[in-house]
Amino acid sequence: MTRGLVMTSAGWMHYRSLGDGPAVVLLHINAQSSALMTELVTELAHQGLRALALDYPGCGASDHVPCQPSIADYARWTLELTDGLGIRSFTVAGEATGAFVAAEAAAQAPDRVTGLVLVNCPFRRRGEDYPQRVVVTPDLRPADPTGFPAVRTLGFLLSTDPVHSPMHPTQEWLDRLNTAQIEAGRDRWQVFNALIEHDVEDSLERVGCPSLILAGEHFYLASRVDDLVAMLPGSRGALLKDARFCATWERAPQIAEEIATFIFG
Repeated sequence: MTRGLVMTSAGWMHYRSLGDGPAVVLLHINAQSSALMTELVTELAHQGLRALALDYPGCGASDHVPCQPSIADYARWTLELTDGLGIRSFTVAGEATGAFVAAEAAAQAPDRVTGLVLVNCPFRRRGEDYPQRVVVTPDLRPADPTGFPAVRTLGFLLSTDPVHSPMHPTQEWLDRLNTAQIEAGRDRWQVFNALIEHDVEDSLERVGCPSLILAGEHFYLASRVDDLVAMLPGSRGALLKDARFCATWERAPQIAEEIATFIFG
């Protein structure tokens, strides 16, 4: 797996890449990084694809941005990174917040994005609120008195916020997640704030490429897969068995197979 930096209008953006063949750009969950996508990058490469996982500005090893970006900004920076790598056409795939960024990238660049994959998309219609039990609040993401992230233990995670964990979280997974939170630092809420403010219906209404919608069968918005399929003509939806949040980490082989079938037929 190779790693590198590309200069964009948001500064240097970091990526991980492996494989040859049609390109798949992977977009991560809020306040994580491409480190949480290494399993999926590897599995996609085994399927004959070129997988590219990036860190949003403000996350991972990418430069921080001083202002509050929008989902449209993250999508534009994704396109700038692929420009910098000479990738003209690609499938874009994202989980959770990454699904919003992926949909917006597909809407912004219909001549370049050949396929859209939404994993655990936190879909809501205009005017709808998310269920209160699944809203990410500051008490679920501990910090020191200055607002800098504090590490979480598995016990804390499973007792306070299991809905935003995999079905079977491990310490190795949580170590990577804690590292990503610290890398984002006091800017870790930027991506989440962009998610809350974004009108995902607007992005989806502008998507014209084929789409694949996946959700963990235990994900709290798995019931919205049918709504997404209805909004995206020619799309297909499927539930990921024994999966919840962070499915791109926990169910990487299954998702890679679904994406390969989606691309190659």
